[in-house]
Amino acid sequence: MEISDATVTTRVSSFLDRVKAWAEAQPSIVGLALVGSYARDEARANSDVDLVLLTSRLRDSVADPAWIEWFGPVESY
Repeated sequence: MEISDATVTTRVSSFLDRVKAWAEAQPSIVGLALVGSYARDEARANSDVDLVLLTSRLRDSVADPAWIEWFGPVESY
């Protein structure tokens, strides 16, 4: 199934809005950066989204990665 570039862009924008809202609500998140092709404005429809999260509680985040589930399943196109 082919998905249009506009649909992918809308989904990625929505995902980034959710990530930003989540990060702002987490006291242990001290930074969030979009890197890679989306940051360079070179993304294609099949590009992944690369994020860097900076946390003051790295051990907790690694020991219990359940927080990752908040973002939902991985989608591929």
